[in-house]
Amino acid sequence: GRVAADAVVRQEREHLATVRTVAFTEGLPEAVAARRGDEVAAIALPIVANQRAQHVEVVDAGGVRLFGVRQEGAAYVTPPDVPERTSWPFVQRVLQGRADQTGDKFAGIVETAAGLVLYSAGPIRAADGKTVGAVLVGTSLEAFAPIAKRAASAPPTML
Repeated sequence: GRVAADAVVRQEREHLATVRTVAFTEGLPEAVAARRGDEVAAIALPIVANQRAQHVEVVDAGGVRLFGVRQEGAAYVTPPDVPERTSWPFVQRVLQGRADQTGDKFAGIVETAAGLVLYSAGPIRAADGKTVGAVLVGTSLEAFAPIAKRAASAPPTML
């Protein structure tokens, strides 16, 4: 169980590296605040492809998707599901500017058109510190399960 939990933590760390890279890219907060989806896509897509992230969305302060892609083979496609994310509790917490003892980023597993996805979400902040949106980075459980299984069946390492 501990090894599987560690695999989840490692996956979330990978997600958060992409969340931070997208959220802190110059011009992104302004594009999100102005709801310029084409500009958000032009900023985010090269990062997403470079990081090889499987699922990525950028939502505005109201939880409406401005940019969203899902990896299918070597290509990225726009997910066909509903582009509104305020029904996801972890996204609500990010957009409300909440933080807990571990920070202002939250995770959750949600059902999407592509199946169950483990998402990590973090805020996009304007220069004045106001939350103007969120970045969501996810991995399907179908892709994650073999990773966790390999980690759980690997021989223990010696310290």
